[in-house]
Amino acid sequence: MISKELRESKFDRFKTGYIDESGDCGREGSKCLVLTYICLDEKKKASKIMKKAKEALMRTKKGQMWLNRHGGELKFNSFPDQHVLLKTLEELAKLKFEIMFRAFKKEGKNIYPKEKDRLLDEL
Repeated sequence: MISKELRESKFDRFKTGYIDESGDCGREGSKCLVLTYICLDEKKKASKIMKKAKEALMRTKKGQMWLNRHGGELKFNSFPDQHVLLKTLEELAKLKFEIMFRAFKKEGKNIYPKEKDRLLDEL
């Protein structure tokens, strides 16, 4: 059951958030852990842009292999087609969004799951 306060709230629109992690939590490996939160209004437009990028990659053997290696997820590191990458980034840059991030120097220490969860909550 939805509370009366929630039903009476007036939201202009709901936003969609995406969280990404770069680096690792282990003592060895990357020197930093970067947690990024992107919040945007236009989920459908963003999804359409990403879908078009995947479709463009699927048109070439190299793009198919790269996409399969990454489990169908778009990762901009080592992206196989610079033209598709630039076009995708140009389209995404037109959307209204907010970005928040936290970068942590690991200094040779592990970041444990509870710590990482706390850091994500801060975002």
